[in-house]
Amino acid sequence: MAFLIDITEERFKIPANRAVIEYIRHENPFAHSDIGGLLIRLTKRIPNTHYYCPSFPSCAYVVAHTNANVIFAIALDMLSVEFRLPAASVTEAIADGSAKTSPIGDDWLSVVPFQKGLAASVNETRLLDLCEAAHTYSKALDNDPS
Repeated sequence: MAFLIDITEERFKIPANRAVIEYIRHENPFAHSDIGGLLIRLTKRIPNTHYYCPSFPSCAYVVAHTNANVIFAIALDMLSVEFRLPAASVTEAIADGSAKTSPIGDDWLSVVPFQKGLAASVNETRLLDLCEAAHTYSKALDNDPS
């Protein structure tokens, strides 16, 4: 089995992505097509947002990133999307029980993408709001004006 870090494009191996690149290096994460597809659909709704997957045929992880290649979301396994957010937002979401800590780092939040008991439209709005907030936060990390 190939390590996904070896086929991850070099443009993502920048200081702003250190934590998520180290996570990829150590965990070699894959993503179910439902989770990866969800993140791709979210990125298409946010201007100046892009997605990347090092190998769609092998169901590798999927990331969302800014024009400056700062990664702000990653689809993992079958059960989570990790969003990069300000520490206060992470703390608040964990405290209210809507998410949990992420193994990636302190400014990452682990979210169950398909919550039971939530209408699909409410769930989609929740995820889009998180994705937009993560995009905005990550642009500020690299002074990306787009």
